[in-house]
Amino acid sequence: MGEMTIGQEFAMRWLYQNRPVRSPRGQQPEVDPFEFGNEVAAAVDAYADKKRAELDLVLRRVICAALDDEGRPSDVRVSAKELLESECMTFIARKVTGGFDRPRRFPTNLHA
Repeated sequence: MGEMTIGQEFAMRWLYQNRPVRSPRGQQPEVDPFEFGNEVAAAVDAYADKKRAELDLVLRRVICAALDDEGRPSDVRVSAKELLESECMTFIARKVTGGFDRPRRFPTNLHA
């Protein structure tokens, strides 16, 4: 079996902490923990997918905004300097800057 999804892990932990799963008073039939766990997992995974999509849009906007003029006021949360926190980005920057030293910022415009 592969790695659990966020929803599956959440449902498993929730069921462990809240067993047995009881129905509200006066309601029948009893809650089937397996079926309920699957419903919880699906709901949490749907929520996580929505949040990933939102994060992807934000990341795309702020990373691409690193190309903009630094003096221009904008909602930039990732700078050209911060991009170099990733070693693979530093490796790429070295390829295009031709220097032997570690670049101080990712080259956002080679033709400026």
